[in-house]
Amino acid sequence: MRYFFDIDDGDGAVTDDEGVHFRTLEEAQAIGAKTLASLALEALPNGGHRRLSLDVRDESGRVVYRAFLEFGSERPG
Repeated sequence: MRYFFDIDDGDGAVTDDEGVHFRTLEEAQAIGAKTLASLALEALPNGGHRRLSLDVRDESGRVVYRAFLEFGSERPG
């Protein structure tokens, strides 16, 4: 089945129009979670708060998995 990965980095959303074929939803979930973690490493805030999210849609357009990371950082004092 083809799954689509839609990403919101807090500054804007990107909708996947191509998708990727996976044998199972579990495979799509694993790749989605790894993708979100990679994006988080690139988007670590230098102070402040950030939320990243990734929706996995199936071929019918239904969201079948959602992952998100919310994090912040600060310099005390």
